Amino acid sequence: MTLGLAAVANGNAKGGLKTTFGRVMVNLRAPVKKGVEVISQHWLGVALAGYIALSMAGAGWIHFKRVPKGSFMNWTEVKDGFEVKAKPDGIWTLAYEYVRAPALVEIEANDDEWEYAPGKKCSANGDLSSTLRPQDAILTTAPVGALIAKVGGSTAGISDGRLFVVGKKALLQLDQNTSGPLFLTINDQLSGLQNNDKSIKVKISIVYVPQVSSAASVPLIPQAPVTTSVSGAPIAGAPIAGAPVPNK
Repeated sequence: MTLGLAAVANGNAKGGLKTTFGRVMVNLRAPVKKGVEVISQHWLGVALAGYIALSMAGAGWIHFKRVPKGSFMNWTEVKDGFEVKAKPDGIWTLAYEYVRAPALVEIEANDDEWEYAPGKKCSANGDLSSTLRPQDAILTTAPVGALIAKVGGSTAGISDGRLFVVGKKALLQLDQNTSGPLFLTINDQLSGLQNNDKSIKVKISIVYVPQVSSAASVPLIPQAPVTTSVSGAPIAGAPIAGAPVPNK
């Protein structure tokens, strides 16, 4: 009988201990599970943010790579593949009938070479080692053999327009007083144009700039009336400093 009671007591004790241990494990499992969920959510957010950042960076890189060269300027007119002969019919080759200023004109030459003398080749940048004197060329400030431009004038004139050095690439800024046909040629001596050879192709892009009205120069703040002339003498009808003011 005593042994039976002891066995029962021992069994109840084991059962209670087991029940208590189970409750402890349940109580511990809840915060551990919650902590794991929090940690998982944290790293999932980090991973998601990293993926979004990489995706945006990749999209920006792709967008940058897809932007075509020269598309940042909204050109009004573009003429590509225009041929400029080193031996023109006159002095200049007519490239555009008329350029209305104010405007920006970009001229870009390809990598071809032409001859400014028999056996003397160069690109549109000219020949810096040429034995010919630039002082004797059409444009004295440009290298011999370089591509040059003129706005205004005729195909046979030199000083009847505004001259520009172009080289392989140039952006001409034409003010409102510089309008007319656009001419291109090689910078060479006038007497040496007939022994030139070959040609260079260029791309011409033009954008017209809105002309600023003269009214824009009028000051917005009203100015005080002028009471003296330029020489300092008082203007007729203006009050004299220090003179008594007549009673009204």
